[in-house]
Amino acid sequence: MSRQDLTTPEGLAVYLQVNYLALTCLEPVMAGHQDLLAPRLPLPEIRQDLSALGAPLPQWDERPDPGNPHPLGLIYVISGSSLGARFLYLQWAKTENISVRAAGNYLSSLKAESDWNLFLRHTSDIETDEAETLQIVRSARVGFSIFSTACEQLNRGLLGQSE
Repeated sequence: MSRQDLTTPEGLAVYLQVNYLALTCLEPVMAGHQDLLAPRLPLPEIRQDLSALGAPLPQWDERPDPGNPHPLGLIYVISGSSLGARFLYLQWAKTENISVRAAGNYLSSLKAESDWNLFLRHTSDIETDEAETLQIVRSARVGFSIFSTACEQLNRGLLGQSE
């Protein structure tokens, strides 16, 4: 996803659409773990930004089934994505494009959050057996796979538009 140029309306729209697809798929199965709350999913900010760009809200061609994932696996994926978005914010902030500037709610909302630090503190204090550890790893792979599938779907649509 970070291959998109976030300083252009097209690149930012694709980045937001991928996140929107993935997060709407994961939202129904997101849960906290013990005293660690599930990360807030900034879907309203993505909707606002896509509207500001005049880009449509994407819909899944075939929505993946996340199954019944372990909360820590998905929290790892979402918190790590938020951490990565802090660096993407720096790229986005360089834009001189007025439309892109008006669509900064999502990236701006992530630069101040500390989900990753909360995740690290929480996981340093828990003990898991081998079976639970494998479930956490499998669940993280499910989360990454859903983001990847969202990327592939949007890339198929972009390739179809350029033909």
